[in-house]
Amino acid sequence: MTVDASPDIGLDHIGIFGHDLTTLSRCYEQLGFSLTPLSQHARPAAPGQAATLRGTANRCAMLQRGYIELLAVVDPSLDTLGVPQALSRYAGLHIVAFDIEDAQAAKRQLAGAGIGFTETYLERDVETPTGLERAKFTQIKPDANRFPEGRVFMLRHETRELVWQPQQLRHANTAVRLKDVIVAVDDPATAGERYESYLGCKPRQLSGLLRYTLADGTFFTLAEPRSLQALYSWANLPALPMPVAMIIEVHDLGTAESVIRGNGVNVGKHEGRLIVDAHEAAGVMLILEQQNNARPA
Repeated sequence: MTVDASPDIGLDHIGIFGHDLTTLSRCYEQLGFSLTPLSQHARPAAPGQAATLRGTANRCAMLQRGYIELLAVVDPSLDTLGVPQALSRYAGLHIVAFDIEDAQAAKRQLAGAGIGFTETYLERDVETPTGLERAKFTQIKPDANRFPEGRVFMLRHETRELVWQPQQLRHANTAVRLKDVIVAVDDPATAGERYESYLGCKPRQLSGLLRYTLADGTFFTLAEPRSLQALYSWANLPALPMPVAMIIEVHDLGTAESVIRGNGVNVGKHEGRLIVDAHEAAGVMLILEQQNNARPA
């Protein structure tokens, strides 16, 4: 049975793939985000076993709720986790990760919905004020053939305190929360049935959009390309289906606009939001929105 809001699943983070992590990082620093130090991925076969380094690494813009992962290959001699193949389709937003607290409950939900999945583990070193620590994650990945929109998975943080460090949550653009991710699909109704089973909740139907309300008050949205064009003047999608946009809440929209424009980045406006086109934000449209409980810009 599905409900109007997912009772157990939130929006954890989105992941942007680029050809060069330095260039990708510079782009997001110009957009006013503070980034974590470079962290190379590692993967054990099972919990408790030794992890081996992979050829990818990230830097992240950690928000008070959710985060933006910037990811690229840093050592092509190691396992690159399919990132070059993804980049051959397009550079931009590829990962949509949903936050879970109870991995066993999530697996039962997927099994009950007839969705096949695999459970994998990921580790990476993170810098802390007292030195390097090892962050650990459990990933529950559905059958990729049923979810071609991107790398869609559920994620449990085993060391949440290492990922969200207070000194990393301050951004010049005053960003505070990852609110929504928008995915372009040819047929929202068909895709919507799959995500209704996956997320365990019914979407709200808007004009050309299906919007799912998640447990933490965030959203996941499916959209027809023509709806994106009407709303945000989006054009020339490099592939379908694909995640195309993220909505980030900021504490002060006026400050965000000043910072981004001051760094030489073009910013548009639409219905009280700031819009940074995909070519200015490494292949994903960045939509900045005033936080509801903050002072209006």
